[in-house]
Amino acid sequence: MTKKLKYSIFCNRKRFNVISWLKVSSEKTYSAFCAFLDSRNVLPPDEDYFNRALTHFNSTHSVPLETKIVEAQQVVEEVVPVIEVLDQKVDTEAVTQSVEEIPPATGSIEPEVQISPEPLKEAKKTTRRKRRRKSADVNNEN
Repeated sequence: MTKKLKYSIFCNRKRFNVISWLKVSSEKTYSAFCAFLDSRNVLPPDEDYFNRALTHFNSTHSVPLETKIVEAQQVVEEVVPVIEVLDQKVDTEAVTQSVEEIPPATGSIEPEVQISPEPLKEAKKTTRRKRRRKSADVNNEN
């Protein structure tokens, strides 16, 4: 027979929370909770503890009992008169002039700057301190 863990130790080690178990669980009863803990070799807490957790869960995650039914309002479509546009002659000279005024795109706007590489400084190698042994006098005092 294996030893069972206390519930409080199980909660601390595995970061277990009853409320999160109630969110995931399909059956929210004390017997299902005990079966879950037994499968993990954990001693279940009192039923009073579970009932307090269940009432807290139900108060914070309550499902609305009444759902409001919104009646669909009839949408009134407005008739918009269609205006016919007569064919107009477009001035092509004005359009071509504005295109010619735009300068052609060149790579980047700012000129490229040459960066000279700086010589790397050699890093000073550090040495580790040696451990001092205790003197022979300290060892012989015992």
